[in-house]
Amino acid sequence: MNQQKNCKAMKSISILSVCLLFVFTASAQTSEKKVHYEAQVDLGVVSNSAVKGKFAYGGTFEALIRLGEASKVPAVVGAGPYQGPERRNYLTFALKGMSNPFKGSPFLVTAQAFNKNGSDALNYAMLLAGYRADLDATDNPDNYLYFEPRIGLALSGGFHWAGFAISPAFGYQVKRVDLQVFLDGGFGSKELTSRTKSYITPGIGVGYTF
Repeated sequence: MNQQKNCKAMKSISILSVCLLFVFTASAQTSEKKVHYEAQVDLGVVSNSAVKGKFAYGGTFEALIRLGEASKVPAVVGAGPYQGPERRNYLTFALKGMSNPFKGSPFLVTAQAFNKNGSDALNYAMLLAGYRADLDATDNPDNYLYFEPRIGLALSGGFHWAGFAISPAFGYQVKRVDLQVFLDGGFGSKELTSRTKSYITPGIGVGYTF
């Protein structure tokens, strides 16, 4: 009974998160082009898995809401209006999914892994909110180095496993191409198909912003 209640609660949280993402992006679109979207391909290694086969792959879809004029800050407090490059800082919302198959083709997302008792792969999803901070503020608005801490909800085995998610990222945006290094972490109280109660996945990603 408690398990069913927990599943319903996780579903409610997921639906609410998606609705909040829609509201934030829709409201930001009413002004100038402040919302950008990014689709990314991710590759990683589930470093703490107790099962043979640690390679993982997946993708991320992210909405980036630019924080506009508030990003223009003087280098020295009291130095007057800022005249230099503008920092590109964003509020971010992301949906990320990764698959770590144990058996068969390494590129096969198996249906069993989405079930409570599935044992042929570790599949996890994360609903994330974060802040992308520009680290260099160069004169070229198309290229910038950034750090993006993200936290949220982690799900695996359908809605049978839920936990706290982190996914900090460090990357470099080159025009519309995003080159990224990330570290996924999911921490729960139940055991995953990887025979651990958490996953830690360092990896790299290549994305396209539009």
